[in-house]
Formats: sequence, C-alpha cells, structure tokens
Amino acid sequence: MLGWRHFCLLPGVALLASPRLQAGLHACGSALSVAGLRRDASCSPAKFLMHVEILQELRADAAAPVDRKGAGAVALSGHQGEHQDSSFEVLVAVMLSAQTKDGVTYKTMQDLRAHGLSAQKIVDMPIERLTKLVGKVEGKLEVNYHRRKAVYMKKTSQLLLEKYSGSVPDQLCQLLELPGVGEKTALLYLQVAKGKVEGIAVDTHVHRIANALGWTGSPTKTAQQTRRQLEKRIPRRMWGMINPLVVGFGQELRENKSELLRKCLASSNPRLALQLLADCGMKVQREMEKAGLETQDYAG
Repeated sequence: MLGWRHFCLLPGVALLASPRLQAGLHACGSALSVAGLRRDASCSPAKFLMHVEILQELRADAAAPVDRKGAGAVALSGHQGEHQDSSFEVLVAVMLSAQTKDGVTYKTMQDLRAHGLSAQKIVDMPIERLTKLVGKVEGKLEVNYHRRKAVYMKKTSQLLLEKYSGSVPDQLCQLLELPGVGEKTALLYLQVAKGKVEGIAVDTHVHRIANALGWTGSPTKTAQQTRRQLEKRIPRRMWGMINPLVVGFGQELRENKSELLRKCLASSNPRLALQLLADCGMKVQREMEKAGLETQDYAG
C-alpha cells in the first residue's frame, strides 16, 4: 500500500502536500482574489478551498484503490529496469482503466507484463490472445469493454511504431490522435507518466462530485463540460491535484462509507466534513447509525 509520502511523490500530486498551498488554504481571504477563482453563489472561493482542505485531510492516508492500484501505482511498481521508460505501460494502464475498477486494471497489467508489454509485442500478439489477457481476471472480474480496448491497443501500438519508433508522444494533440485515447486518458497519462499538467482529467467521480459541490457553478451534463468549467474557475496551479484528490474520495464514498465517516469525525472540522458527504449524496445519519457511530452531534 502506498503511504502518504509516496502518494505525494506521484507526478502531478505533490501539490497536495505543498506548504505553500497549505498556507494558502488557511489564508482564504486575500489569497482567493489572487488565485483568480470566480465568485459564484453555488461555491464561493472560500468554500472551494475549505472543500479542498478537508478533502486533503480525508485523503491523507491514501487508502483508496486508485492510490494502491491506479495508474500512478502502475508507474511505481513496474518490473522494468531502473532507467527504462515506463510510459507505454502507463498509457496502457490508463486506457484499460476507463470504467474499470483499479484492482482489475492492476491485475491485468501484471498479466500483460508477464507476456511482455511493449508496442512491438502488442502488435505481434494475436488479437485473440490479447483479448483474452485483458478479459477475465481470475475468472470473475473483467476489464469493461475489453474486446474494444484490445483492438485499440493493437491500433495504437501500430501507430506508435510507425510514427514515434514505439515511444509514446508527450504532446496532448499527438496523444489525442491515438485510437482509444480521449481527453481524460491523454491528460491523465501526461500527468502520471510525464509530470505535465495540461488540464484537469475528469472521470465520472470528478464529474459527479464537482457538480454536487457546486465547483462547476451551474450544473454540467458531460465530463467535457465539467472540465471546461473547472479549468475556468480553478487556478491552473491547482489543476494537477483535482483528479487524484477527488477520484480517491469518490471511491471511498462509494465503497468504504463507515471508514470515511470515522475519518470525518476525526478531522479538524467534523461538521464540515460530514456536510461534504451529505452534499455528495450520502445519507449521513443513516450510515452513521449503520456503522454504530454517535449521531447526536450531527444535525445534517
């Protein structure tokens, strides 16, 4: 399991623990105007920074699946040599991870590595074998849309060999030309593999939670709309923290409610933390009762 120190060392995530950011979070007043976050009745700059601060507390243990088995963990756990480039592995991991549990992606990456994982090896591998490798995991779970993703992996690998000698490009426009690579995949790849933050990678967790907390101002219907609104409203220096911060929170909100509630009660502002859960759709009092937690101090 990755500890907080390792979590902060993932490309694009170090800002989460930055003393400079922490100072800014505690000085919400004058710093907000400088930050450039637009004021809006749905989520003021002060409220946004309060949300970020409490989310950082709740995520400090890096206990979500994305922390242990997401694309960043793939980058840190590769079996390649110390000086070899793991960019292709990260690209494959991000492609496979779309609408798929991180644990399934992580196990699939291990299976692919065991058979050799490079653009040339993917091109040489029969599509039937590749489809099987990215299909069932231990006979139970599977990478969602694994047949389509296997085809994309073949086509992308072929294009990488033809245009980039098997390497993965590091420009957003070039990445978006690769089959099966959309905005979120490209942005997340750049952040994890190259430490480049070109935008906010918006998945279903970020889309849902950003809307629930009012970060988008007015509601948005698609991930692309959410990305555009967040990038308008959030200072660029904070873009890199949004995906890892919110995705892990979303996973815990869905999969580990009782432990998340305990972390809220142990936080510096339990009432704000619990209200944040309620704003994101949790029936807080009911879940606290189910977890055997005291509810008299919560009036949500």
